[in-house]
Amino acid sequence: MDANEGEILDVMQRAIERANIDYPGIEGGRPRDPILRQKEESRHLALAAMNGLHRAGFKILKTGDQAALGVAAACRRRRKKRRWKS
Repeated sequence: MDANEGEILDVMQRAIERANIDYPGIEGGRPRDPILRQKEESRHLALAAMNGLHRAGFKILKTGDQAALGVAAACRRRRKKRRWKS
């Protein structure tokens, strides 16, 4: 796991830990009990979610991630060059 994936995992873990406290009625139904999940359980769920997304072909990128922006810009430049070739 690289540093970016580690940071994503930490963010997901904190979101899962606090989900019922920060968003008790987000599903539109009966509000959930305001419990704080255990760190180990939250980490396990976050890792499972990351692996599931990865297997389904998704990639999580941080907004403003310079590496991701550089790749996107390079792709745009390549597409632009191909359009003008005869």
